[in-house]
Amino acid sequence: STSLAVGTMVMIGGEARLVTANAVGSITVTPPLSAAPANATVVYGSSTWFLDETGTYTPTYCSFALKRHNTEVTITGCAGTVVLEPVDAKGRAMLSFTFEADSWATTTSKSSVPATYTQQTNLLALASPFWWGSTKTAVARFGFDPGLTLSEMPSTQGTQGRIGWAITGENARITATPYQADSTYRGDFATPTSRNTLLQIGATGGAAFAVAFQVGQIVELPADADIGGLRGNDLVIRARQPTTTTLPGLSFAFF
Repeated sequence: STSLAVGTMVMIGGEARLVTANAVGSITVTPPLSAAPANATVVYGSSTWFLDETGTYTPTYCSFALKRHNTEVTITGCAGTVVLEPVDAKGRAMLSFTFEADSWATTTSKSSVPATYTQQTNLLALASPFWWGSTKTAVARFGFDPGLTLSEMPSTQGTQGRIGWAITGENARITATPYQADSTYRGDFATPTSRNTLLQIGATGGAAFAVAFQVGQIVELPADADIGGLRGNDLVIRARQPTTTTLPGLSFAFF
């Protein structure tokens, strides 16, 4: 358990969970598992991306090599953000990336470009639960946007007049459309009531990802929604300050 840091996520028996405490030989997860796992159940760790309140929010930079016919261009100093496009039940989950770039150059035969590409299995919105608090809630669709603002860091010594990009704003939101429960969702909005929020795509280690807010709050009056002729509610859930300083406001994990 020592490698499963607080704020990262795990998958146990197909259920994605946020690690909220870690002790020698044990972890605490939120929300609780549906049932106690059997002996020898595999606990999958994750690659978890999150924001916390330390550091200067300087992104990790990457480069892209683009090839077209006999032309190759390398774009460098790229920093970006990602959005989980709203996906309907049974639909294919799509991540949209947006990057800011520092510079580019014409290159030839870039050695770091892989010779082959392995096509991964499409992730579909099947066996993909949504949790509002401790309640696993049936939803017709959901999505996620970290709402990051990338700002230029001007510098006279920079080759392009800048030294990179910094994350200067965050407006992380999960959208979800559950079936009608006005007394719950509109009541939570009016109070306001904060709850743990977790959405999951896929349920197999190596082919799943999840987003968790340790504290989520409905920030818009739940509007009526049509779900194939049935009434639902459109929820907009904002990430809020965690209850403990060791937890990030949001966690985005790949298993």
